[in-house]
Amino acid sequence: MPKVSVIIPVYGVEKYIERCARSLFEQTLDDIEYLFIDDCTPDDSIGILKTVFNEYPQRKAQVIIHRMEINSGQAVVREFGMKHATGDYVIHCDSDDWIDTSAYKEMYELAIMEDADVVVCDFYNVGEYKKSKVLGCRNSNKEIFFKNIISQRDQGALWNKMFKRTSCFKDVIWAKGDMGEDMLMCLQFVYNASKVVHLPKAFYYYYNNPLSISSAMSKEAIVHRFQQSIANANDLVYFFKRNGIYEQYSDEVDCVLFSKKNQLLPLIGEMEYYTLWKNTFSELNYKVLFNSNISFVMKIKHILALMKLYCKIFQK
Repeated sequence: MPKVSVIIPVYGVEKYIERCARSLFEQTLDDIEYLFIDDCTPDDSIGILKTVFNEYPQRKAQVIIHRMEINSGQAVVREFGMKHATGDYVIHCDSDDWIDTSAYKEMYELAIMEDADVVVCDFYNVGEYKKSKVLGCRNSNKEIFFKNIISQRDQGALWNKMFKRTSCFKDVIWAKGDMGEDMLMCLQFVYNASKVVHLPKAFYYYYNNPLSISSAMSKEAIVHRFQQSIANANDLVYFFKRNGIYEQYSDEVDCVLFSKKNQLLPLIGEMEYYTLWKNTFSELNYKVLFNSNISFVMKIKHILALMKLYCKIFQK
């Protein structure tokens, strides 16, 4: 059984996969399982990956390249990876990002030393011309960290967190779509954990890819992201209610639902989408006005949207 399994979805990343793969194969931790999952990528990502892989013969027995039968999306690919991972700990890496070569060794060793179920590291947001460091965890107390993820004070991503497989992956509600799936998964894994530790080093490099699906601004792309986000948000509500903690975190959950609902704001100038936006989580339309976690500016924008003035003011 390997110490760590790394799950890497592969789709449309021929420009970036070499950088990612080298950072993974050059990890100072020897005992790693690499699960590259080809989501029917239409480009030469897998060919490039195999070329790079041949330069690291010591990793040959550790690499699995699986091809999905149909293009399934990142959420389904990640679910497949987590269900097939065999490592003591599991972590994710997006194939257009990269990681410091000492990351997995240091995170794993801290997990063993502290008997932790979750290890969180800091990361960098990387653009074409700038790089900024982001704190991965403001407080490693499990309850506080859990609440900070819901309120989006801490990043709910999977790629800067190493999870103990046997303790975190229990009774999981698997994400249905690719938008908001990180938070849905992450909250469940942290909830199942007994101990969270923070390693205050920025190991992960998150590349703001201008070609990613989350950057597309066509009407079809916005609606598709909205639909996926709402599906995962409904599952998030179910998770909280199933575990009897919805009332405890209702204000924070409402913030999440509010942000998912507002992904449709760019389109509410059209009556069809205004009606859809207004009727989605309709109980929030006035409830959020009394939520202390939502800024005054966002409340004003929300009121203007309800009055159909948002587009006239903000989208000229």
